[in-house]
Amino acid sequence: MKRYILFCLFLAFQSLHAQEVLTFELIETFTADEVRAQTGIQDAAYDVELYTMTYTTTGTDGMPDTASGSVALPVLGMDDDPAPILIYHHGTVNNRFDVPSQGSGESQLGLIGASIGYVTLLPDYLGMGTSRGYHPYLHVETQARSAIDQMISTAAELDAQDFAFEKRVFLTGYSQGGHASASTHYVMEQEPLPDYELVACSHLSGPYDLNGVTFNTVLSDDVY
Repeated sequence: MKRYILFCLFLAFQSLHAQEVLTFELIETFTADEVRAQTGIQDAAYDVELYTMTYTTTGTDGMPDTASGSVALPVLGMDDDPAPILIYHHGTVNNRFDVPSQGSGESQLGLIGASIGYVTLLPDYLGMGTSRGYHPYLHVETQARSAIDQMISTAAELDAQDFAFEKRVFLTGYSQGGHASASTHYVMEQEPLPDYELVACSHLSGPYDLNGVTFNTVLSDDVY
């Protein structure tokens, strides 16, 4: 009996540890004209469905945890090519709710990405949005895992919906998001995912060299 209980606990842990969608909720839809008017991006070609989601990931302690994020999907026609994946990592924010799943300013980038044909993912990171606990700021592993686990769990959801996408991945982010995007890039190179192709990355204005350039700049008398 004891072995049976331990086996069941092991299976439960494994299922929690896997990347799994917990909630996937449609928030709003936008026509391509509305995206152009709202963002000023005249290349917007697709209507967009904007979702918020929660999913399983791994915490700083290596134990199962949950995270939230935003997903923007292009509304594809029958003759359109499958949509590749774009992950945008948001910058430093002042509170846990100033994040894409809660409609932050950077969530507009999800609309732009989807309107030009990408499945666009915007992770909130651990300790942000509806996830529990504190936010481990500039923590390479969890920043990467929040993005990668959102991608894998979303892919499973899109498969279930028969949504036409391809596992060609593009990464970007700004400020903290530049660091987070580089973190995702690093982990995806160190631990390649079967069937996923990392195509191109653009890590923007991130504090990459924390022990060197960033540390010395913060402590210097120079105006940043």
